[in-house]
Amino acid sequence: MLQSLHIIKVRVTEGKMKVQNLAKYNKLSKSISSIVNVLFWIVLCLAVASILLTAGTRLFPNVINLSNSDGNFNISPDNIIRFEISTANMSQSGINDIYSLLFIGITVFLILILLVLIQLRKILKNVVNEKPFAQENAKRMKNIGYIVMAGSVLIPVIKTFTVNRIINAFDLNNVSAVYKVNTEVLLIGLLIILFSAIFSYGTYLQTEYDETI
Repeated sequence: MLQSLHIIKVRVTEGKMKVQNLAKYNKLSKSISSIVNVLFWIVLCLAVASILLTAGTRLFPNVINLSNSDGNFNISPDNIIRFEISTANMSQSGINDIYSLLFIGITVFLILILLVLIQLRKILKNVVNEKPFAQENAKRMKNIGYIVMAGSVLIPVIKTFTVNRIINAFDLNNVSAVYKVNTEVLLIGLLIILFSAIFSYGTYLQTEYDETI
C-alpha cells in the first residue's frame, strides 16, 4: 500500500515537472516567434525598398546616386574584391546598369530570407499551439532547405554577373569573374532537407504511438 502511494506521488511530481517544462518551452517559443515576426516585417520593408530602388534606377536614372563627394562609389559584390568606381569616366547607362545589378542582388537575397522567415513563422505557430511534431513542420523544414539551396546557386550568379559588368566598365584585360556555386550553403541546405526527413519519420512514429494508446 505504501509502495503504491509512493509510486503515485512520484508520478504526480513527474507530471507537475512536465507541465512546468512545457510552460517554459511554450513561453520560449512565443518569444522566438515574436522575434521572427519582427524580422519578417523588417526584411519585407527592406525588400520592397530594394525593389523600388531597382525600378528607380531605370525610371529615374538621374535621381538615384550612391557616389560620394568625389564622384566615386565603392562596391564589393563578392566580399573579397572592393571596386572604387569613378562615375566621371562612365556613361549614365553604365552607371545605371551597375546600380540595377546591385539592387537586384540585394532584392533576391532579401526575398530568399523572406521565404525562409515565412516558413519559420508557420513552424513556430504550430509550436506555440503545442503541435511541434505536426507533419506540416517537416514539409516546411524541407522547403527551407530548398530555399537555402536555391540561394547557393542564385546569389553567386548575380555576384559573378555584377563583377564581370564592372570589369567590362573599366576595360580590364585578362580579368574575369568565374561562377562557382556556394558549396557551404548548398551543404547546409542538404543537411536541412536530411534533418526534415528524419523529423518527418519521427513525426510518423509519434503519430503511430499516439494511435495505439
